[in-house]
Amino acid sequence: MQTPLQQALVLAIVLLNPYCSGANCVERFVNYQTWNLIPTDAFKAYHRAQQPLIQAFVVAPMFLGFVLQVWLACRVPSGVDPRVVWAMVVASAAGAVSTVMLQLPVHAAFNRSGYSPELMRGLLHSDWIRKAADSVRLAATAVLLHQMLSAH
Repeated sequence: MQTPLQQALVLAIVLLNPYCSGANCVERFVNYQTWNLIPTDAFKAYHRAQQPLIQAFVVAPMFLGFVLQVWLACRVPSGVDPRVVWAMVVASAAGAVSTVMLQLPVHAAFNRSGYSPELMRGLLHSDWIRKAADSVRLAATAVLLHQMLSAH
């Protein structure tokens, strides 16, 4: 039997993981694709103004989801394979490491020098690591939900 806390953790994770994946997809497949249309003299200001919004609506929910995943990994509900929860944790960590090591330096360069096609190619190329991590996290989320519902 799952405790109410475990059920609440799973519910929060099941809601946060698709939200974060969707937000990442909007960033990658909508936002990044239109940056080349922003006038050069306006790009740095646009990019800097966008950063706090990305932090609030993408980074903060992802961080909260990661914390909840780790918490759940320490309190795995009955009927749930711990490997499923740890797959989420590892995928989230891989996405975070990719962000810090690969994407943030490109964003810092955008802030310093503005838009460039070369920087954008690098950002788009390295972003596939995050998309792969999102895919693993979403698959694990679906399995987690299935296992939780099947345990009743």
